[in-house]
Amino acid sequence: ERLPFIGTGVDLLEGITPWYRPGSFDGAHLLGGRIPYPFYHPSNSNVSFDGPDLDGFALTMKNPVGDNLEVFGVAAGVWLDEVEDGADASLWGTQIGFTWLVPDMEDTYATMAIAYYDYGNVEGAPVITAGSDGTGNNTVVGGEFVNDYDLLVVNGEISFPSCPGLECPVTVFGEVASNMGATTSDTDAYLVGLSVGEIADPGDWQLIYNYRVIGKDAVFDSHNAGIGLTTDVTGSVIELGYKLAENCSLAATYEIGRQNVSTATVSDYEALTLGITVGF
Repeated sequence: ERLPFIGTGVDLLEGITPWYRPGSFDGAHLLGGRIPYPFYHPSNSNVSFDGPDLDGFALTMKNPVGDNLEVFGVAAGVWLDEVEDGADASLWGTQIGFTWLVPDMEDTYATMAIAYYDYGNVEGAPVITAGSDGTGNNTVVGGEFVNDYDLLVVNGEISFPSCPGLECPVTVFGEVASNMGATTSDTDAYLVGLSVGEIADPGDWQLIYNYRVIGKDAVFDSHNAGIGLTTDVTGSVIELGYKLAENCSLAATYEIGRQNVSTATVSDYEALTLGITVGF
C-alpha cells in the first residue's frame, strides 16, 4: 500500500531513458523555474514558511523502506528578491522525514520531518518587498533587517481514518521553529492543531484549526503563513473547505488573535477571507 506523501509537481526526470537512469532516482522529482512550495508541512499549516509559487529549483525524493515505512527528503533553492546594486536575497532549504503506516491500524499513519532553512543576503539588507508589502513585524533599523534568518523546524502529524462519532479522517499536527541566526530575543515559534474531514469528491468537507505563538524574529515575516497573524503574534486560524462540484471548491479562513505582543501597542486582530476555486 502506498504511504501518504505530499507531491511536488511534474517530474522533470521522466524524460531520462530508463536504461541509464540510476535506480536510486526512481522516487525523485526535479523541479526548476516557477515551482510550487516543495516542503512537507502538516495539514497545510505551518509557522515557518509558506506562500505562492517560487522561482528556483527543488529536488525531492521518497523511497519505501519495508512494508510500513517511507522516507523522504527535499533540497531547494529559491530567489526572493532581485537587487540591482547588491546580492539577491534567497532561501536555501533541506528537509528529511518519514511516514510510518501503523501496523494493524488500517489507514493510520504518522509523519515527522526536520528542516533547515537558510535565508541568504537578508541581514543588513533593505526590507524585502518580493512577496510582501514590506510592513512585516521583524526587527528593522533604518529600513534594514537586523537579524539573519536560519531556521530549524520540526513538524509532524498523526492521522486516523475516523474517531468515535465521526466517520471521516482526523489528524492531530504540530510544528516548532527556532531562528538560530538572530541576535535579538523572541526567536521561537510553535503551532498545534486539529484537522477533521478530507476533500476528495464533491460533497466532501474539511475543517482545520490551529493555535500559534510566533516570536517577533522567529521566522522571516515576508514569507511565513498567515494573513495578519504573521510574527509577534498569538492566535487561532480556522479553515473550512467544501467541494461543491468536481471542478469547484469553496473555502473560508478566519483568523483571530493578538498582534505586536512584545510591544506596548498590543492590538486585537480579526480577519475573514472567503474564496472559490473553479477549474476548466
